[in-house]
Amino acid sequence: MLRRSPELPPQWLTDIDWQKAQDLSERHGDSFFVLDLDRLRANVETWREAFRTEYPDTDIAFPYKANNLPAICESMAVLGVRAEVGSPMEWWLAGHVGVNPRDVIYNGSGRPAASVVEALVSGATVIVDSPRDARIVAEAARSNRGRRFDVGIRCNLPAPGEPAGRLGLVPQGAQWEEAVATLSDVENLRIEGLHCHLLGGDPAEFRRRISALLEVASDVFRTRSPGFLDIGGGFYEESSEQWTAPGPKPTPADYARAVGEPLRQAFREATPRPTLVIEPGRALVTTAMTLVSRVMDVKPGPRRPVAVVAGSIFHTSPNTRRTDFPVHVLATSRCETPLRHDHFDVAGSSPMPDEWLALRVDGTVAEGDFVVFRNVGAYSVSVRTVFTHPSPAVLGHAARTGFTELAPAGTPEQILGPAGEGT
Repeated sequence: MLRRSPELPPQWLTDIDWQKAQDLSERHGDSFFVLDLDRLRANVETWREAFRTEYPDTDIAFPYKANNLPAICESMAVLGVRAEVGSPMEWWLAGHVGVNPRDVIYNGSGRPAASVVEALVSGATVIVDSPRDARIVAEAARSNRGRRFDVGIRCNLPAPGEPAGRLGLVPQGAQWEEAVATLSDVENLRIEGLHCHLLGGDPAEFRRRISALLEVASDVFRTRSPGFLDIGGGFYEESSEQWTAPGPKPTPADYARAVGEPLRQAFREATPRPTLVIEPGRALVTTAMTLVSRVMDVKPGPRRPVAVVAGSIFHTSPNTRRTDFPVHVLATSRCETPLRHDHFDVAGSSPMPDEWLALRVDGTVAEGDFVVFRNVGAYSVSVRTVFTHPSPAVLGHAARTGFTELAPAGTPEQILGPAGEGT
């Protein structure tokens, strides 16, 4: 029996019942993620087609911070999506899943010098975040005189009236001038592109973002076109839970039109034109992942009855404490005394008194049911924590192959070490 929200669920969810969830749970635990591989592929194709329709010279780069599940990162590479990494661990992961270093954008702050040099020498596109980064790549280029190295600079471009953030360099500022001078002083090192990432996810913000980046580019690249302009991410995904502005939520085509038109105008006579790089992380993975979690208990609550599930808010919303995910209930027909009511709340099984995973869910729930939380693909894996629980297993699903295990459930031994081991 399946009770679902009005929004269209993933195809696999329309075909699953309580017994199938029970069978999966017996093998993989009382909570497990399901990655919809068909939906992931469709999301990539939708964003790529939207942007290449407006500006054909567009590449997608997937930011590993959005979801660092190796199976997702490997799938992105197979789909022709570049990798945007921000730490030595993510740089290692890109190599581990077989990404060509030339398809890696190494962005970030406070990275160890050895990691930056390794990425640069391997052929990755290193984004300079500070004068220190400029000195690191300049020294590496001097040590490899027989090769040419191309890098980008991260631009700190706050909105009018807002203070500058901590990442990147403010154009024309003292540190910007220092970094540009350091990079320009090395014969075999060239500034090839610019990067930025700002808060604010509506298309008007992206038009402002590309316009500001083009203004900086006109100053940096006076005699040639840049090789690339990377406008970062922050796009809203197809699921609309977090879109609160008036009017309909933006589509990939809306973003593409906002960015593509200024680019076409700026480089209408350029040959070749710069590559536009977009980094839709949340927009690619949010709708592709769900969490299935068994109802362990049903009890009275402060406002409504409470269904206590095996999982945790750290498995759905580790960094924002959201409770607005679409929720489905897979109900067992074996329970003879379900708690009947109009609405119920869903709580996690940790000892935190404010751990609410969903509020005011319509319908009936009983011990032994499964609650399915949709659209949890962004940050639920990469910001996962082992607070009171090991990480749930991750299953993949595709129409052609059915369910497969992509990552096993964690164990206490993996987290805490063998029992009785001294320090």
